[in-house]
Amino acid sequence: MRFTLIDGVVVTITSLVMVFLALIILLFTIELIHYMVKRTGKKEPPVTTLAGNQILAKDEETELVAALMALVLANEDQQNKSYQITEIKRIR
Repeated sequence: MRFTLIDGVVVTITSLVMVFLALIILLFTIELIHYMVKRTGKKEPPVTTLAGNQILAKDEETELVAALMALVLANEDQQNKSYQITEIKRIR
């Protein structure tokens, strides 16, 4: 049995159509899952308001993040220096 150029073109087009159909089905499946997860996961984060001089709860991780951010801001001008955190204290 001999195959002609037309047979090759038909197989190529059929294969491309099948691949694109599979991709479209995959796209709609992902969108459906995204819609279902988004719909079931609608939980509003609790709203916290701070009055006047109310102090936020302290924990070690929050203090470390604040110290690292202060270190990043201090390091912007002189990037060739090295710093070490020795003490964490509130100045305001």
